[in-house]
Amino acid sequence: MKLIANPKYRFFYLLTGIGVVILLAYQVAIKVTVDKMIRYRELKTNISQLDKVLEEIKDLKQQAVFLNARYFNTQDNIENTHEYYLDRLSQIASEKRVSVTEYPSEHVYRNNSLQIETHIISLQGSFIRLLNVLYQLENREKLGRIVSVDFFSETNRRTKLTTLTMQLYIQNYRNLKKYEKKPL
Repeated sequence: MKLIANPKYRFFYLLTGIGVVILLAYQVAIKVTVDKMIRYRELKTNISQLDKVLEEIKDLKQQAVFLNARYFNTQDNIENTHEYYLDRLSQIASEKRVSVTEYPSEHVYRNNSLQIETHIISLQGSFIRLLNVLYQLENREKLGRIVSVDFFSETNRRTKLTTLTMQLYIQNYRNLKKYEKKPL
């Protein structure tokens, strides 16, 4: 009992007792809280990453819809696409005051599940008007994918007039087999 009564040892025992109590309190209550807080932060970062992934999936779906509408022919009910394109191109050409000089029949390539139609169109007019037609076909109309554009000038030897001609190559992709939705 003399050791406990000694003020020097009493302070040491008091500090040791407080340390043991703090250690027990940490093990019982605080450690569980800290572990749960760390787990909560991990879950919160995982949820934020999941939200980013969901946003990316949503953007990719929108891009896929846009690309399918632009490059895959969605006009399956039109039996003669050649006539439809000719009518549509004639309307655009008359609006832009450009003339359609040639429009031969489309070239069709078939694979097992894919059909590629290539339309070759020749237009004559001024450069600015031809560019306006090209802009409208590329950005506003959904006739297909513009694969190539060639500009060349021709001189008529009899009249000695030079005319500018634009030759467009437009491709359409058509799925021969419809996609089947499979459960994830």
